[in-house]
Amino acid sequence: MDATRAALTSAMEAYFEGDAKRINHARRVTEYAEELLKREGGDYLTVIGASVLHDIGIHQAQEKYGSTIGRYQEKERGHLLPGAS
Repeated sequence: MDATRAALTSAMEAYFEGDAKRINHARRVTEYAEELLKREGGDYLTVIGASVLHDIGIHQAQEKYGSTIGRYQEKERGHLLPGAS
């Protein structure tokens, strides 16, 4: 695991505060993303960053809307990530 992936994973784990379901899901998605990078290529930082952080708005969506569907997560991620819209 390289330093970038390690740092992002550590931050994601801290953010999800022990939510094993979300943490393990993000880890699996990141493993799949790494396999895709090996096979298809791509920008490592973009792909790994997106894979680790893809559900970053899920807790806020659940709390605010009572649902974790994608459109609610999209609304909430903008409050969490600088520069996100």
